[in-house]
Order: sequence, then structure tokens, then C-alpha cells
Amino acid sequence: MSSIAVFMVLGGSAYAAATLPKNSVGSRQIASNAVTSAKVKDGSLLSQDFKPGQLVAGAPGLAGAAGAKGDRGDTGPKGDTGATGAAGAAGAAGAAGATTVRMRYVDIVTGNNNNGWGQADCNPGERATGGGVSMISGNAANIAYFQPGGAPTPDGQGATPTGWTSSWYNQSGQTDTFRVYAICAAP
Repeated sequence: MSSIAVFMVLGGSAYAAATLPKNSVGSRQIASNAVTSAKVKDGSLLSQDFKPGQLVAGAPGLAGAAGAKGDRGDTGPKGDTGATGAAGAAGAAGAAGATTVRMRYVDIVTGNNNNGWGQADCNPGERATGGGVSMISGNAANIAYFQPGGAPTPDGQGATPTGWTSSWYNQSGQTDTFRVYAICAAP
């Protein structure tokens, strides 16, 4: 009897598998708790097959070993030249051209109340940047200067100075020698 029962159970399931149409068994035909873990193929279920909170989060895996550092690549081609930058601020004015001191010596003869004057001129194309006057010989105690230190020539406003001039008054009773000089710069 038991052999017949086993035959019927085995034969019945074999018969059902052979005669049931494909996809004809659904959740209605499966009894509650009939599908167990042993009857589910490993790896066939996905996370969406479970209700929220049914799956327990696993422990994080171990980090893999770092890979070996590769060789450095070749240098790339040279890039294009960049745009020209903005112009810089203007530089300081350059030094003046060469300077030369031009001199003139003037003698005021012996005698009372003699006036004297002298002028040192720059060469054509030069301009005077300064000048002066000094006594070379004589009695400085009896000299009265009309233009102490002198002045540029021409003396007009806005004119480019081209020399230096000075005048004086000799009360010494002897000959006095003066030197007038101009400091001249080439352009």
C-alpha cells in the first residue's frame, strides 16, 4: 500500500509537470508557506522581491589593495602663444645727454667804479641747465654783484636757455678777474 502511495505521489507530480500548461501555476495555486528556502534557487531573488526592512544591511567589504603607480606619460606638445598683455606704465625719463661746462673769463681793469659783465654761451644745439660766476683774482671785499650767481640767457620767459650771464661792480682800485660758466647739455 505504501508503495502505491509513493508511486501515486511521485507519479502525480510527474504527471502534473508533464501535463500543466506553461505559466498556469500562480500565487493562487500555491498554498501558504509551501515555498521554502530550499525550494528557491540561490541568487534568483532580487532586492525588489522583498518588503522594505526585510533585508539586513551587510557589513562593508574590505578595501582592495591599491594598484601599482603607472609610469609617467610623455610630455605633451607645446601650447599656443598667449595673447599680448597690457602695456606697462611709462618709465622714468632717461638721463640728459652729455654735459659740458663752457667758461668765459672777464677782467675788470684797475680803477674806481668800473662796471663789468660776462656771458658764457653753449654751443649751437645745446641748452644751459645751470651756471654761475666766481672771482678768480682780485679784492672780493670791494666787489658789489648786480647779479650774484648770474642768470640764464636769454632771460625771456619760455625761452630755452642757451648760456649764462652775470654782471658786477668793481670798487677795488685794481684789476679783478671773473669767471662766468654755463653748464650745457646736448640733446
